[in-house]
Amino acid sequence: MRQLHAKSVPDRAARILVLLTALAFAASAAADGAKPTVDRVPTTMSSAGFVITGCCAFKPALSAPGLISAQKAVAIASRKVDRTNWQKPTAFLAKLVGSVTYGFTTKLRTVRNPTAWVVTFTGRNSVRVGLGPGGAGPKMLHDTVVLDAKTGEFIRGFYTA
Repeated sequence: MRQLHAKSVPDRAARILVLLTALAFAASAAADGAKPTVDRVPTTMSSAGFVITGCCAFKPALSAPGLISAQKAVAIASRKVDRTNWQKPTAFLAKLVGSVTYGFTTKLRTVRNPTAWVVTFTGRNSVRVGLGPGGAGPKMLHDTVVLDAKTGEFIRGFYTA
């Protein structure tokens, strides 16, 4: 039978306590940096950014020379939606997290974390979107258009509740 030295039990307990404390701080730091997952685009960008359920993630971006204005982004995005229903656009600058391929035909581009204008329209009426075996999907009240902040090119669009 192995005997424990009187000094080894407190030392082991102290090491375990230090390890648990470090893990608790690491978990807290990870939670502080976590982006909230939301079911629609917020009206403003938080410092943590956000993730749209089942779609994409955004983080804050700073304005820089050479970017199109918010007004121009709204004007471009307005041409991509049916303005009889989609109204009251809001826009903010963000970085679309990850690699993104966009463009049409021979002008395809893949970029990482592009700076983009996120323009969200609110519907006068909710709209069922999507196709599938069960018919149209749930009713949506927001239509978001994401544009390259440098060129104004369409990156992606999505509907949210």
